[in-house]
Amino acid sequence: MTRLSSAILLLAATAAAQDHVFTMGFASAAGPGALTNGNHPSARVKDNDLDGAILVPAELHTFLSTCYHTTGGACFMTDVRAVVTDGEYEFFFTDSEQGRVVRGVDANHNGLLDRLEDSNGNGLLDVGEDVNGNSVLDTEVSEFFFFGIRTTAGAVNLLAPDTLGVYRDNTTGQTRVYAAIDNPSNLGYARGIYKLVDLNGDGDAKDVGENSVFVNSTIALTTPGLGTPLPNFWQQVRILPGGKVIGYASGTTYIATTARTNENAWYGFTDNGGASAATVELWFNCSQLNVLPQHPDFASGAFPVWDIDYINATVPTRRTFARWLAVSEFGGTAGAVPAYYIASSYTWSTIQAPPTFGDINVNGQHVSGLIYKVNDLNNNQSIDAGELSLWCNLSGAAVGTMAPVSFQNAQSGVTINTLNDRTWSIDATKDGAFHFVYANGGGADAVVTMKDGNLNDVIDTGEITMTYYTSAPGGTFPPPFNPTLGPYFSTGHLSLSDGAMPGPFGTGLAVLGDGCVQPTTGMKSVMDAWGGSPQQGNTNFKVGSIRGIAGFPSIMTLDGALQPVPIPLSAVGFPNGCSLYGFNPQIFGFAFGDGVGRAFFGAGIPANPGLIGQTAIFQGAVLDIASPAAIQWHTTNALLVTIQP
Repeated sequence: MTRLSSAILLLAATAAAQDHVFTMGFASAAGPGALTNGNHPSARVKDNDLDGAILVPAELHTFLSTCYHTTGGACFMTDVRAVVTDGEYEFFFTDSEQGRVVRGVDANHNGLLDRLEDSNGNGLLDVGEDVNGNSVLDTEVSEFFFFGIRTTAGAVNLLAPDTLGVYRDNTTGQTRVYAAIDNPSNLGYARGIYKLVDLNGDGDAKDVGENSVFVNSTIALTTPGLGTPLPNFWQQVRILPGGKVIGYASGTTYIATTARTNENAWYGFTDNGGASAATVELWFNCSQLNVLPQHPDFASGAFPVWDIDYINATVPTRRTFARWLAVSEFGGTAGAVPAYYIASSYTWSTIQAPPTFGDINVNGQHVSGLIYKVNDLNNNQSIDAGELSLWCNLSGAAVGTMAPVSFQNAQSGVTINTLNDRTWSIDATKDGAFHFVYANGGGADAVVTMKDGNLNDVIDTGEITMTYYTSAPGGTFPPPFNPTLGPYFSTGHLSLSDGAMPGPFGTGLAVLGDGCVQPTTGMKSVMDAWGGSPQQGNTNFKVGSIRGIAGFPSIMTLDGALQPVPIPLSAVGFPNGCSLYGFNPQIFGFAFGDGVGRAFFGAGIPANPGLIGQTAIFQGAVLDIASPAAIQWHTTNALLVTIQP
């Protein structure tokens, strides 16, 4: 895939990306209410009306309606990552309750991961089996790997894998999944990080030779220069743009204030393709609770240490919670280099009842809300001296010369000067935005977004907003959350760049067919819609194409009928995979792609009851001059718009 230049990326829209996928614990394949405290396994929120905020419930959707179980049952989704494969996003989830890695691909481009199952085996999609009202069986969700259940005495579930990293190797055409488990399983899998690769293209990594131990105690890996064996308890796994695997190692127990050998630190692993053990390095350490060297910028004393004391521990106990890592391929200085964000998952002490731990470090400083950024200036996948800086200070106190910042709680209107509730997970997008999921009190949750709008490499007050929150209107939470207990966001979520995923589509909107892959972006151009549903009188309704190229032209066509069978267009000079869906398409409009490749076409609907029930068929075409085809226009799928009352 050809990478976008930094010049094009700098054309990105000023508003931060507002499209997020949440994993949810206490979930059920049967949906909210099926368990005492059940949610759907995954939710998606998207700013459909383009106003910079996400409204609940209009812009809240069930993204994953099953955790692969075909007959219901509990699941606990804890992490999600995605890579682009064959022009479409390939999502991977960890189901910690059932010991699974679940894979999903939005093959029909409706913005959801559907699994429709003939659960009674009668050859039909009966009531309750066809959740989308489709006439064909979708199989967009599958079990990628099964680790089994944990062997701890009295345990009924695994509580692992908890985290995973995913990398698409475009040279080999393979997707590599690295999943960490923190309990031994009944199928013989010990603690550690496992490598899962679908070698035969059947959608899973369960065949012989497709799964192997990547890092655990059976492999004699040691920290270079120190000779200490690696720990075997991994709380987060992420992949850098160059393919380096990064894992945060945390000890299994903490019963004293004495230093541990090699815990509370990030390690980096270079995958040698199975020919030999992975090459290991100490990637980042900001703790004094080990014998490892601290990163030079922390060792200098410029930043507060992240080691804290448990408040009510029976035995004096210390821990470090610097386990969050977000990676942005083009998020570094001027969008030209990768950026890595490192943050903590502390809970502020007064929220606990009784308090168990807080965020006051061993020197009496608040450390929750301190977010560090690494500009990988030489793109070597390491953190060199001088590349790390304090990017956001939400601690409530000055750190050196950096004053604290604040943001407004969009739900309560209260100004938040220091984080006073749980931080669940973080992520970053290539437009330079950073997002974290914040427990917003009373069962509610929120997304807090920050973006360095003035490009001074720090977050100033005014550059942080709570772009999404959910509360219980009238005492009831909206689907896909449990109606009384609300959401339970787990340890990972995924932030998508604007224009990366279509839909989800409401009533009156449906998609048909496929787009063709553009060489510049490596993605299929597909249709999307904004501004609400296609109701008569909705003058804000828009249609358009996504995944195009910033600044490049797009054409939109309009038709009143579909071809009986899509017509392949490669025979007349279009790129492979392009098709015509309309019967007699007419030019509807011409537009240029915005900073993230979206082309908008106003399709406002007059307030005319006579239009109700009429259907229009839209199909776009996006120019990509990198295409070797004679005609360099890449067609989208078709969007069917039926006007609603």
